Amino acid sequence: MVVLLGLVFHASAGPSDASMAGSVFKDCDVCPQMVVIPPGQFKMGDANGEQDETPVHEVAIPAMFAMGRTEITRAQWQAIMGANPEGVSSDCENCPVILVDWEDAQEFCRRLSQRTRQHYRLPTEAEWERAARYDDGRTWPWGEVEVTSERANHLGSGWSMPVGSYPGGRSKLGFDDMAGNVWEWVGDRFGPYGSFGALNPLGYEGESSHVIRGGYWANGPNLLKCAARLESSSDGDQAGVGFRICRTLP
Repeated sequence: MVVLLGLVFHASAGPSDASMAGSVFKDCDVCPQMVVIPPGQFKMGDANGEQDETPVHEVAIPAMFAMGRTEITRAQWQAIMGANPEGVSSDCENCPVILVDWEDAQEFCRRLSQRTRQHYRLPTEAEWERAARYDDGRTWPWGEVEVTSERANHLGSGWSMPVGSYPGGRSKLGFDDMAGNVWEWVGDRFGPYGSFGALNPLGYEGESSHVIRGGYWANGPNLLKCAARLESSSDGDQAGVGFRICRTLP
């Protein structure tokens, strides 16, 4: 069982409705905090956004899941993987881990799953956007107020910051840094909308690259929107890309 902020979550019988939305738990001392997201439907995309953000389409997330409250930090990466990626300083242990490609992120999920005996993975693109928007179609994770230096690490810091440094940018369910700081790998291959189904789609199988979400420290407001998405080579280990993880719930 897992303790959730005074509640007890029994894996055999887990919670099943919106009353658990925003509950936070950890599976081990070095594990990231996970935030519970209930199933539901939402409109994915942005009619006024870039071409790859259209068309706006209805997506259903049929099962409850949990996603990391923050991006995976360097301390969490070290605890699970044994050492930081080559070229990454450990001076800021609470900064997002960077210089990890898509397979590196997958390997972290595999090792964390083995350690906890739970199913950790990268979020689907639809799950990521569901977590960012939740239930009201908001433009940015915190709502309709445009991005400012008080809400997200962007345009001027020159580097990533410790996770949670911008509480004014916290999303409705309590996620930090879903806009700015570093881009985040998701599980899907990149492709145009309309190429796959509406039931928590897994992406376009005809591409070798993957999707990154959330923007980073050098992006303007348009790339920090909930609907913003970019294509990135799966073996790219860029200084502006990290990830956060999901956990399948019963």
